[in-house]
Amino acid sequence: KRVDYIEHLWLETPINGELCDALLKEISRTDLIENSRWRQLKMDKMTIVGSDNDDCEVISKIVNHFSTSLRELCFRHICMDFGLYCEEFWDAIRKCQQLRQFQYQTCHLDSFSHMHLLEALSGKNLITLELGGIEYLSSSILSKVLINTPIRNLAIVCPSINFHSYLQNGIDKVLRRLETLLIQCTGSFDLDSLIERECVIDVLKEMPYDGALRIIHIVTHGNNVTHAAKIMSYWLEIA
Repeated sequence: KRVDYIEHLWLETPINGELCDALLKEISRTDLIENSRWRQLKMDKMTIVGSDNDDCEVISKIVNHFSTSLRELCFRHICMDFGLYCEEFWDAIRKCQQLRQFQYQTCHLDSFSHMHLLEALSGKNLITLELGGIEYLSSSILSKVLINTPIRNLAIVCPSINFHSYLQNGIDKVLRRLETLLIQCTGSFDLDSLIERECVIDVLKEMPYDGALRIIHIVTHGNNVTHAAKIMSYWLEIA
């Protein structure tokens, strides 16, 4: 009952949902005892690695409970429920007005969260944003999320976001203040395309001189040494 601050709650177990539920029940039980807590329990950071659809509700509740104090949220390998609890999850994120770092990566393509992302993240002073697996995330939505943020670190690994996306809808202005930018290139990335190459160079030109561009290049040709060498040569030449 004397604990009033959790610096970092990190859950990476097969029972993350059950642990969240147990914590909420204990907080509720303690709060019911008269004068049991001197100050409201606060949490600074929370990391949850792994969840299934049944965990969405309780994860939303724990985010909501600590929404006034959370500054960093990290969700990796999340299975997002595509119904009511998806809305509840993003509504809980919306309430986290102190949020500075946010990471959300799914186990499978999430075809619903793009509808809630803008409302959830608008108006936040985000320094770091990492999103992965949001199927219909567009450059238009992304630009509206980023436009008034002091963003410094950006990592978007989503099917509709590529190098061209960062030169559209005013995102190029965001590039000018980035310290790091991570982009994933899929097997469809054309190493022989001059247009593609010019686009990569244009993105680099918009970034600060000391900014870092990080590339994840997906190879779909199996263990082809020649192709791997071509990929490495491509990025070395651009660098």
